[in-house]
Amino acid sequence: MSNEIEDFENDIEDTSEKSAEIDFTEKTIKIRKKLLRKVWVVFWSTIIILLSLVIDKHNDFDVVIESALFRTFLYLTISVSIVVIIFSLKNKTRYNEAITLKRYKVFSEILDVLYIIPIFMAVVSLSNELFVSPSFIDGSSMEPNYYEGDDILFWHLNEKYERFDVVILKAPSDDYWIKRIIGLPGDSIILDNGVVLVNGVEINQDFLKDENGSIDENTLCRTGDANHCEFYVPNGNYFVLGDNRDVSDDSRSNNLGYVGEDQLYGKVILKFNNFFRN
Repeated sequence: MSNEIEDFENDIEDTSEKSAEIDFTEKTIKIRKKLLRKVWVVFWSTIIILLSLVIDKHNDFDVVIESALFRTFLYLTISVSIVVIIFSLKNKTRYNEAITLKRYKVFSEILDVLYIIPIFMAVVSLSNELFVSPSFIDGSSMEPNYYEGDDILFWHLNEKYERFDVVILKAPSDDYWIKRIIGLPGDSIILDNGVVLVNGVEINQDFLKDENGSIDENTLCRTGDANHCEFYVPNGNYFVLGDNRDVSDDSRSNNLGYVGEDQLYGKVILKFNNFFRN
C-alpha cells in the first residue's frame, strides 16, 4: 500500500514538472497580435468619429454621438483597449506563462463584443458626414405632407437644389427648419391675393392638396400689404415656403428671408416611422 501511495505521489510530481515545462509563448504571441489588431481598430474608429465631429457641419444629426448609450459603450471600449495596451507592455517577458495566455484570452473575448460598437459608430458618422442624415419633424409648418413626429432622411452629397425640393436649412436662430424651395437664384416671386407667381407664371401647387384633394391654403404676405408683395431672389440664394402657409415662418418673413446656399443642409428623400425613437 505504501508503495502505491509513493508511486502516485511521484506521478503527481512528474505531471507538475511537465506542466511547468510547457512554453505558451507561441500561443500567447498569436492571440496577442489578434488582440492588438482589435485595439487598433477601436482607436482608428474613434479617430474617425472625432474627426467627423470637428469637420462635419452635419454633426448635429449624428444619432450615435447624440446617444448616451452609444457614448457609454464607446468610452468602455476605449478603456478596455487602454488596459490591454498597458497589460501588453508590462508582460512582454511573460509570454511563456499560462496565466498570461489566459488573461489575453479574456481580453480578446471582451473586445470581440465591444469593438463592434466603435466600428458601427464610425460607419454611421461617416455616412452622416458624407451622404445622408436622419432627422424628425418638429412643428406643423409642412402639413399636410410632413407632420410633427415624422422621421426623415435627407441627402447632402453634391446636392443641386431644384424648385419644389423639400430641404433642411439652418435659420438665423441656429434652429433647423424644413421648407420647400419655391424660388431659385434670380427668380422673381409675386404673391398676389393668395396666388404664387414665379417669373410671372402661376405655379402648380398640387403638393398642397389635403387628403380630400382640395387646396385650402392662401399664400399671404407677412409684411406690408397682406394681399400683394414681390421678391427678387439674389444670386446664390433661394426663396422657401412652408406647405402650411397659414402658420409657416419662411422667406416671407424677416425672421428668415432669402436662404443662402451655405444655410442648406440637404434635400429630404424619405419619410418613415422610426420605431426605435418612438
